[in-house]
Amino acid sequence: MIDQNLENGVEVHATQRKGLLGYDMTSLMVRVGTSALTSDVLAHARTVQDLRRYNGLLGKLRLLVERWRNARGPPLTAARSAVPFRPDRAATSPTWSWASSIS
Repeated sequence: MIDQNLENGVEVHATQRKGLLGYDMTSLMVRVGTSALTSDVLAHARTVQDLRRYNGLLGKLRLLVERWRNARGPPLTAARSAVPFRPDRAATSPTWSWASSIS
């Protein structure tokens, strides 16, 4: 919607209602000023996408999974769980060979 009072700005307005699993978005309106640039409007596209992404039942499930992952912390990776190789210990560690174990 083009808004004469906004001049060169862009605003995103969402209307929400209380639902069974939280809030659900019922309407979304983008107000664009008469002197706003195309880049200004495109910069708000991500905001609109995020608002729509978390709407409805799938949005609630997505939000729940993201909160659960954030509460657990970063995943344990092989780099964090493995003992790092230390060259100073490799030189002093005892060597073992088949010949020394047979005698």
